Amino acid sequence: ISERSEKSNIWLARAEGGEACQLTDVKTGVGVFKWSPDGSRIAFVMQDPPDEKEEKAARGKDDARIVDGDSKMSHLWIVPARRAEGKMPEMRRLTGGDFTLNVQYAGGFDWSPDGRKIVFTHTSGTSADSWTLADISQADVETGAITPLVNSAAAEYSPLYSPDGRLVAYLCSENPPSWDFTRDIKVVDATGGKPRPLAQTADRNSILTGWAADS
Repeated sequence: ISERSEKSNIWLARAEGGEACQLTDVKTGVGVFKWSPDGSRIAFVMQDPPDEKEEKAARGKDDARIVDGDSKMSHLWIVPARRAEGKMPEMRRLTGGDFTLNVQYAGGFDWSPDGRKIVFTHTSGTSADSWTLADISQADVETGAITPLVNSAAAEYSPLYSPDGRLVAYLCSENPPSWDFTRDIKVVDATGGKPRPLAQTADRNSILTGWAADS
């Protein structure tokens, strides 16, 4: 927790001990975060900060909220995992637009093994029913260009790259999605194409935890 912002932030400490250094200081708080494969960067999810009007309302204790009506979107940011002496590293926003990252399952995003792309789950809104519209896209880490990967009437989420980066495994709901949360594992080429389902579990309630190291 940052003493200045009183929000969750990323701090870095050596494994052998020592004083931790702060890498972020944000207004809305850091959510899920993941190291890049080479350890040089950290990607994290952050809710969009309040605008000037919202900050003014908060200072005036006008903090009423409309359920499912005024929630902020959440997006991906990247920060270097090193801090120059006395200087906070510069954060960089990776995604933006009229969608929000869905991080309910397995963090909602994953780095490609070469660190060049991030695959992520996103929805068009933040309401309780928005998960039914979840799709999967990829972001180019250098350019920020976003490419759709899986987009269907089912809900697709929890993407994970294979160790060689050629495939992406993910969870897929039945079509159309239902609150029974039936889900199977599917695999798609990281460059796109037609997904293929893996064998269904007996209860069709699969959980995707990772790939075998030699996959």
